[in-house]
Amino acid sequence: MMEPDGPRLGEIPGLRGIGEELKVLIGRVPGRDSDVAAAHRSLLGDPFDLPGLPELLAEIDKNRTLRIVYGGDPESLAAAAAFRFLFHRGPRLQAEELPEEQPPAAASAATLDFRRPRKLFLVRPRRSGEVISLSLDSPDPDQPLNRSGLVFKLGQAQQLFREKDFNWPYVVFDLETTALEPPRGEIIEIGAWKVLNGRVGERFHSLVKADRPIPPEVVAITGITERDLLPAPALAEVLPRFLDFIGDATLVAHNVRFDFTFLRHYARRILNIRLTNPTIDTLGIARARLPGIKHNLKSLAEHLNIELTGWHRALGDARATADIFIRFQEENTAKTRYRFFKKAIVGAALGILLDPVPARGENAVFLRWGLPEVAAAFKAGEARDRRRRSPGPSRREIFDNLSSRRKARRQVAIYHLLKKASGVPGPPAGG
Repeated sequence: MMEPDGPRLGEIPGLRGIGEELKVLIGRVPGRDSDVAAAHRSLLGDPFDLPGLPELLAEIDKNRTLRIVYGGDPESLAAAAAFRFLFHRGPRLQAEELPEEQPPAAASAATLDFRRPRKLFLVRPRRSGEVISLSLDSPDPDQPLNRSGLVFKLGQAQQLFREKDFNWPYVVFDLETTALEPPRGEIIEIGAWKVLNGRVGERFHSLVKADRPIPPEVVAITGITERDLLPAPALAEVLPRFLDFIGDATLVAHNVRFDFTFLRHYARRILNIRLTNPTIDTLGIARARLPGIKHNLKSLAEHLNIELTGWHRALGDARATADIFIRFQEENTAKTRYRFFKKAIVGAALGILLDPVPARGENAVFLRWGLPEVAAAFKAGEARDRRRRSPGPSRREIFDNLSSRRKARRQVAIYHLLKKASGVPGPPAGG
C-alpha cells in the first residue's frame, strides 16, 4: 500500500475525483506518496545504461518484419501494445497472443517476446541456422522496471538515435597562452574533455614549456609561473598527442576563434598539419540565447548554475565550457524529447497499475506524470463506452485499440483493461 506520509496521490493535479477502479489499482503500488508527488522528469536515466539495450535496439532496427508475442496477463498485453504504438515507424509488426508455456512457431522473422514478467526477449534466426537471442531487464532490484517501463526506455533510446548529433564526437578545449595571438603568444597549457551523447568523458591536460619569459600579467591571471613550466614538455611533444586525442571530432571552445587560431597556427608550424575540424563557439551561442547578461565564462557559468573550478586554467575552463555546451545541446532537443515523453508516459504508468513495481526512481516519474493522463483516458473511455452500449471487447480488440493512432480508441482500451484488472464490479444491469 502507498504510505500516507506526504502528499496523497489524490492531491496530484489531474487525480482528484478518480473512480474506485483507479483507487484500487493505485493502492496496490508499493512505495510512498511523497516520492511520487516530488518526482521530476530529470530523474529519468540514460536508457543506454541498461545492459543489453543498445544491442536489442540494434537488432530491432535490422529487421523489416518483427513478430510481437504477448501473453495472458494484462501488463504483457499493455507493454506489447505500447511497443507497437511507439515503434510504428520501424519494422513491420505482426502481433499474436500465446500462452506462456507455448513457444512461438518457427519463423524467419525476429520475435520480441513479452510473456515473461519484467523481461523482454528477442530471438532472431540466422541463415546459417544459428539463433541470436537477446534479453533486456532492469539490473536494479530496488527499482525494477516492468515490461512497460522497459518499452519506455527502448523508445527513449530510439528518440536519442534520431537526434542529429547522436554519437557525434566533440572535444571541448581551452588554451592558456602568453599573448592574444600567435606567433607572439605561446601555448603554455592545454585542457580538453571529450563529449559524446551529452556526457563528459575522457580528459586531456598538459602544461607546455615556454621558449620565452611569461609576462607578469599572464602569471597574475593564470597563476602559471616559469617554475611550473620547467619540467613541462615542449609543444612539439604535446601537440601530436593532443591532435591524436582530438581526431576528427568537432572542436568546441568559449570564444573558439581565439583558441583555434593558436591551435591551427602551431599545428601547421610544428607538424605541417592543416586542421580542418569543424568548430562550435559557446560564446556566440550564449550571446544569441542569453542577451542582457555578461558572457565571459565565469559570468555565464554562474548564470547557468554550472561549477567553474580554477578560472583561467585550461582544464577547469574546458570542463565548465563542456557543461555549458551540454546544456545548450539539451535545449536544442528539449521539444522533441518532451513530445516523446508525453506520447510514451501513459503506457509506462499504465504498466505500473497492471504490474505494480515500487514507486521509486523512474517508476515514480512514470506515475507522477502518467497517472493524470491515465485517469483522464479512463474517464473519457468510460463515457464513450457507455454511449456505445456495446459488449466488452476481446483481448485482441483491446490490444489493437491500445496501440492505435486514434486517441479515442486508446481511451476505450485503457478503460476496459483497468476496469477488468481492478476487480471492481460494474453497475448492476439497468442501473
